[in-house]
Amino acid sequence: MSLKKESQISLMVIGTIGLFSGLFLYNKFNAFETQGEELDISLPFFLTLIYDFFGKSAASGIISLTGLIMIVSGILSINNQKKWKALQIENSKPKFISLSEDLEFQITRKLSNDLVDYFERLNFEIKEGQIYKHYWTDSLVFEKENDENFLNMAVYFWKSDLPFSETLLPETFENFQKLEFRFLTSSDTIKSEKIKNDVDKYYYEEGNKKKTISSLAEANSIEYCQIQTLDHEDSDDLRHYEDELYFVLTNPILKCRNNELYIGENAVSIEIAYAIGAIDLVRKKRNT
Repeated sequence: MSLKKESQISLMVIGTIGLFSGLFLYNKFNAFETQGEELDISLPFFLTLIYDFFGKSAASGIISLTGLIMIVSGILSINNQKKWKALQIENSKPKFISLSEDLEFQITRKLSNDLVDYFERLNFEIKEGQIYKHYWTDSLVFEKENDENFLNMAVYFWKSDLPFSETLLPETFENFQKLEFRFLTSSDTIKSEKIKNDVDKYYYEEGNKKKTISSLAEANSIEYCQIQTLDHEDSDDLRHYEDELYFVLTNPILKCRNNELYIGENAVSIEIAYAIGAIDLVRKKRNT
Protein backbone atom coordinates (compact mmCIF):
# COMPACT_ATOMS: atom_id res chain seq x y z
CA MET A 1 0.00 0.00 0.00
CA SER A 2 1.35 3.42 -0.91
CA LEU A 3 2.21 5.99 1.73
CA LYS A 4 -0.41 8.37 0.32
CA LYS A 5 -3.17 5.76 0.51
CA GLU A 6 -2.14 4.87 4.07
CA SER A 7 -2.45 8.53 5.07
CA GLN A 8 -5.90 8.75 3.45
CA ILE A 9 -7.12 5.68 5.35
CA SER A 10 -5.59 7.02 8.57
CA LEU A 11 -7.47 10.29 8.00
CA MET A 12 -10.76 8.40 7.63
CA VAL A 13 -10.07 6.29 10.74
CA ILE A 14 -9.26 9.37 12.83
CA GLY A 15 -12.34 11.08 11.41
CA THR A 16 -14.53 8.10 12.39
CA ILE A 17 -13.09 8.20 15.91
CA GLY A 18 -13.80 11.94 16.03
CA LEU A 19 -17.39 11.44 14.83
CA PHE A 20 -18.17 8.85 17.50
CA SER A 21 -16.27 10.84 20.13
CA GLY A 22 -18.63 13.75 19.47
CA LEU A 23 -21.66 11.48 19.96
CA PHE A 24 -20.12 10.01 23.11
CA LEU A 25 -19.45 13.50 24.50
CA TYR A 26 -23.02 14.58 23.74
CA ASN A 27 -24.37 11.63 25.76
CA LYS A 28 -22.02 12.48 28.63
CA PHE A 29 -23.21 16.10 28.66
CA ASN A 30 -26.84 14.97 28.45
CA ALA A 31 -26.45 12.57 31.39
CA PHE A 32 -24.69 15.28 33.37
CA GLU A 33 -27.49 17.77 32.76
CA THR A 34 -30.55 15.51 33.08
CA GLN A 35 -29.48 12.84 35.55
CA GLY A 36 -26.79 14.62 37.51
CA GLU A 37 -24.13 12.05 36.63
CA GLU A 38 -20.54 13.06 37.24
CA LEU A 39 -18.73 14.43 34.16
CA ASP A 40 -15.74 12.09 34.53
CA ILE A 41 -13.83 13.20 31.44
CA SER A 42 -11.15 15.86 31.06
CA LEU A 43 -12.02 18.42 28.38
CA PRO A 44 -9.71 20.83 26.57
CA PHE A 45 -10.15 24.40 27.78
CA PHE A 46 -11.72 25.62 24.52
CA LEU A 47 -14.38 22.86 24.64
CA THR A 48 -15.23 23.78 28.21
CA LEU A 49 -15.72 27.41 27.13
CA ILE A 50 -17.89 26.39 24.19
CA TYR A 51 -20.00 24.17 26.47
CA ASP A 52 -20.38 26.93 29.05
CA PHE A 53 -21.45 29.53 26.47
CA PHE A 54 -23.21 27.51 23.77
CA GLY A 55 -24.20 24.21 25.34
CA LYS A 56 -23.69 20.51 24.76
CA SER A 57 -24.73 20.46 21.07
CA ALA A 58 -22.08 23.01 20.10
CA ALA A 59 -19.25 21.39 22.08
CA SER A 60 -19.93 17.84 20.90
CA GLY A 61 -20.94 19.01 17.42
CA ILE A 62 -17.53 20.58 16.77
CA ILE A 63 -15.81 17.25 17.37
CA SER A 64 -18.33 15.28 15.30
CA LEU A 65 -18.22 17.84 12.46
CA THR A 66 -14.41 17.78 12.43
CA GLY A 67 -14.47 13.97 12.24
CA LEU A 68 -17.05 14.04 9.45
CA ILE A 69 -14.95 16.53 7.45
CA MET A 70 -11.92 14.25 7.83
CA ILE A 71 -13.89 11.22 6.62
CA VAL A 72 -15.26 13.09 3.60
CA SER A 73 -11.79 14.51 2.85
CA GLY A 74 -10.27 11.02 2.92
CA ILE A 75 -12.98 9.62 0.62
CA LEU A 76 -12.64 12.51 -1.86
CA SER A 77 -8.86 12.15 -1.84
CA ILE A 78 -9.09 8.43 -2.65
CA ASN A 79 -11.61 9.10 -5.44
CA ASN A 80 -9.42 11.88 -6.88
CA GLN A 81 -6.40 9.58 -6.78
CA LYS A 82 -8.34 6.88 -8.64
CA LYS A 83 -9.43 9.41 -11.28
CA TRP A 84 -5.86 10.70 -11.61
CA LYS A 85 -4.49 7.17 -12.07
CA ALA A 86 -7.18 6.44 -14.66
CA LEU A 87 -6.25 9.65 -16.49
CA GLN A 88 -2.55 8.74 -16.39
CA ILE A 89 -3.29 5.28 -17.80
CA GLU A 90 -5.44 6.79 -20.55
CA ASN A 91 -2.78 9.37 -21.43
CA SER A 92 -0.05 6.73 -21.46
CA LYS A 93 -1.85 4.68 -24.11
CA PRO A 94 -0.38 5.05 -27.60
CA LYS A 95 -2.28 7.52 -29.78
CA PHE A 96 -2.74 6.82 -33.48
CA ILE A 97 -3.58 8.84 -36.55
CA SER A 98 -5.24 7.42 -39.67
CA LEU A 99 -4.21 8.67 -43.09
CA SER A 100 -6.61 6.33 -44.88
CA GLU A 101 -8.63 3.20 -44.16
CA ASP A 102 -5.52 1.01 -44.24
CA LEU A 103 -2.85 3.49 -43.08
CA GLU A 104 -2.51 4.14 -39.35
CA PHE A 105 0.54 5.51 -37.52
CA GLN A 106 1.37 5.93 -33.88
CA ILE A 107 1.86 9.50 -32.65
CA THR A 108 5.27 9.59 -30.96
CA ARG A 109 5.60 13.36 -30.49
CA LYS A 110 3.19 15.90 -29.10
CA LEU A 111 3.19 19.37 -30.63
CA SER A 112 1.90 22.53 -29.00
CA ASN A 113 -0.64 24.62 -30.90
CA ASP A 114 2.07 27.25 -31.46
CA LEU A 115 4.37 24.69 -33.10
CA VAL A 116 1.58 23.30 -35.28
CA ASP A 117 0.81 26.82 -36.53
CA TYR A 118 4.53 27.46 -37.00
CA PHE A 119 5.08 24.26 -39.00
CA GLU A 120 2.17 25.14 -41.28
CA ARG A 121 3.93 28.38 -42.25
CA LEU A 122 7.38 26.84 -42.75
CA ASN A 123 9.04 26.41 -46.09
CA PHE A 124 12.21 24.60 -44.98
CA GLU A 125 14.14 22.39 -47.34
CA ILE A 126 13.48 18.66 -46.93
CA LYS A 127 16.56 16.45 -47.22
CA GLU A 128 17.28 12.74 -47.19
CA GLY A 129 20.10 10.80 -45.62
CA GLN A 130 20.93 9.11 -42.35
CA ILE A 131 22.22 11.29 -39.50
CA TYR A 132 25.20 9.84 -37.67
CA LYS A 133 27.09 10.76 -34.51
CA HIS A 134 30.59 10.44 -33.19
CA TYR A 135 32.15 11.26 -29.84
CA TRP A 136 34.94 13.72 -29.26
CA THR A 137 37.01 15.38 -26.56
CA ASP A 138 40.17 17.49 -26.72
CA SER A 139 41.44 16.13 -23.42
CA LEU A 140 42.79 12.80 -24.68
CA VAL A 141 46.31 12.60 -26.11
CA PHE A 142 47.14 9.80 -28.55
CA GLU A 143 50.57 8.37 -29.27
CA LYS A 144 49.47 6.27 -32.25
CA GLU A 145 46.73 6.65 -34.83
CA ASN A 146 45.69 3.04 -34.33
CA ASP A 147 45.01 3.73 -30.66
CA GLU A 148 41.57 2.28 -29.89
CA ASN A 149 40.28 5.47 -28.26
CA PHE A 150 41.48 7.49 -31.23
CA LEU A 151 39.70 5.20 -33.69
CA ASN A 152 36.49 5.30 -31.63
CA MET A 153 36.50 9.11 -31.66
CA ALA A 154 38.08 10.11 -34.94
CA VAL A 155 37.17 7.30 -37.34
CA TYR A 156 34.14 5.33 -36.18
CA PHE A 157 30.61 6.67 -36.00
CA TRP A 158 27.12 5.41 -35.12
CA LYS A 159 23.53 6.12 -36.07
CA SER A 160 22.37 9.19 -34.14
CA ASP A 161 19.44 7.47 -32.42
CA LEU A 162 21.49 4.54 -31.10
CA PRO A 163 21.48 4.54 -27.26
CA PHE A 164 24.96 4.98 -25.77
CA SER A 165 24.72 1.64 -23.95
CA GLU A 166 24.55 -0.16 -27.31
CA THR A 167 27.71 1.46 -28.72
CA LEU A 168 29.85 -0.68 -26.36
CA LEU A 169 32.16 2.32 -25.89
CA PRO A 170 34.01 2.88 -22.60
CA GLU A 171 31.83 4.63 -19.99
CA THR A 172 34.02 7.76 -20.13
CA PHE A 173 32.81 8.40 -23.68
CA GLU A 174 29.34 9.18 -22.38
CA ASN A 175 30.73 12.45 -21.00
CA PHE A 176 32.36 13.43 -24.31
CA GLN A 177 30.80 15.69 -26.94
CA LYS A 178 28.24 13.93 -29.10
CA LEU A 179 28.64 15.41 -32.59
CA GLU A 180 25.94 14.71 -35.18
CA PHE A 181 26.52 14.94 -38.93
CA ARG A 182 25.18 13.87 -42.31
CA PHE A 183 26.92 13.05 -45.59
CA LEU A 184 26.75 15.54 -48.44
CA THR A 185 28.31 13.16 -50.94
CA SER A 186 27.54 9.60 -51.98
CA SER A 187 27.51 7.26 -49.02
CA ASP A 188 28.50 4.19 -51.04
CA THR A 189 31.89 4.09 -49.37
CA ILE A 190 30.45 3.93 -45.86
CA LYS A 191 31.39 0.58 -44.37
CA SER A 192 30.22 -1.06 -41.18
CA GLU A 193 31.46 -3.47 -38.55
CA LYS A 194 29.10 -5.57 -36.45
CA ILE A 195 29.61 -4.83 -32.75
CA LYS A 196 26.61 -6.63 -31.19
CA ASN A 197 23.65 -8.53 -32.61
CA ASP A 198 22.16 -6.13 -35.19
CA VAL A 199 24.16 -3.09 -34.02
CA ASP A 200 26.80 -1.62 -36.35
CA LYS A 201 29.51 0.98 -36.06
CA TYR A 202 30.50 2.74 -39.26
CA TYR A 203 33.54 4.20 -40.96
CA TYR A 204 34.31 5.85 -44.30
CA GLU A 205 36.72 4.02 -46.56
CA GLU A 206 38.55 5.38 -49.58
CA GLY A 207 41.26 3.48 -51.43
CA ASN A 208 41.06 0.66 -48.88
CA LYS A 209 41.96 3.18 -46.18
CA LYS A 210 39.76 4.39 -43.34
CA LYS A 211 39.30 8.15 -43.47
CA THR A 212 39.08 10.29 -40.35
CA ILE A 213 35.88 12.22 -39.77
CA SER A 214 37.83 15.47 -39.58
CA SER A 215 39.28 14.89 -43.08
CA LEU A 216 35.73 14.33 -44.37
CA ALA A 217 34.68 17.64 -42.83
CA GLU A 218 37.65 19.45 -44.40
CA ALA A 219 36.70 18.00 -47.80
CA ASN A 220 33.07 19.14 -47.27
CA SER A 221 31.93 15.54 -47.56
CA ILE A 222 29.93 15.86 -44.36
CA GLU A 223 27.94 18.57 -42.65
CA TYR A 224 27.72 18.87 -38.89
CA CYS A 225 24.21 19.35 -37.59
CA GLN A 226 22.03 18.92 -34.52
CA ILE A 227 18.62 17.28 -34.26
CA GLN A 228 16.29 19.74 -32.55
CA THR A 229 14.34 18.53 -29.55
CA LEU A 230 11.12 20.50 -29.38
CA ASP A 231 9.64 19.15 -26.14
CA HIS A 232 10.26 22.42 -24.29
CA GLU A 233 10.98 24.72 -27.20
CA ASP A 234 8.44 27.02 -28.82
CA SER A 235 8.40 28.71 -32.18
CA ASP A 236 9.82 31.97 -30.78
CA ASP A 237 13.10 30.18 -30.03
CA LEU A 238 13.26 28.68 -33.52
CA ARG A 239 12.92 32.05 -35.25
CA HIS A 240 16.38 33.08 -34.00
CA TYR A 241 18.08 30.59 -36.34
CA GLU A 242 15.53 29.74 -39.03
CA ASP A 243 18.16 30.08 -41.79
CA GLU A 244 20.03 27.11 -40.23
CA LEU A 245 17.03 24.75 -40.08
CA TYR A 246 15.87 22.01 -42.43
CA PHE A 247 13.97 18.71 -42.26
CA VAL A 248 15.47 15.25 -42.75
CA LEU A 249 13.43 12.18 -43.64
CA THR A 250 13.90 9.42 -41.07
CA ASN A 251 11.32 6.86 -42.19
CA PRO A 252 11.74 5.25 -45.65
CA ILE A 253 7.97 4.99 -46.05
CA LEU A 254 7.86 8.80 -46.29
CA LYS A 255 8.81 10.20 -49.70
CA CYS A 256 9.50 13.75 -50.81
CA ARG A 257 8.36 14.98 -54.24
CA ASN A 258 8.80 18.64 -55.14
CA ASN A 259 9.36 19.41 -51.46
CA GLU A 260 5.98 17.84 -50.64
CA LEU A 261 5.62 14.77 -48.43
CA TYR A 262 3.79 11.57 -49.36
CA ILE A 263 3.15 8.14 -47.90
CA GLY A 264 2.14 6.13 -50.92
CA GLU A 265 -0.27 8.41 -52.77
CA ASN A 266 -1.40 10.13 -49.57
CA ALA A 267 -0.13 13.68 -49.06
CA VAL A 268 1.19 14.23 -45.53
CA SER A 269 1.61 17.57 -43.80
CA ILE A 270 4.85 18.52 -42.07
CA GLU A 271 3.25 18.53 -38.61
CA ILE A 272 1.78 15.03 -39.07
CA ALA A 273 5.07 13.68 -40.44
CA TYR A 274 6.84 15.14 -37.41
CA ALA A 275 4.21 13.83 -34.96
CA ILE A 276 4.61 10.23 -36.22
CA GLY A 277 8.41 10.48 -36.09
CA ALA A 278 8.92 10.25 -39.85
CA ILE A 279 11.03 13.45 -40.07
CA ASP A 280 13.44 15.30 -37.82
CA LEU A 281 13.94 19.03 -37.57
CA VAL A 282 17.68 19.61 -37.90
CA ARG A 283 19.93 22.63 -37.38
CA LYS A 284 23.02 23.04 -39.48
CA LYS A 285 26.20 23.76 -37.54
CA ARG A 286 29.62 24.84 -38.68
CA ASN A 287 32.07 21.99 -39.27
CA THR A 288 34.12 21.40 -36.13
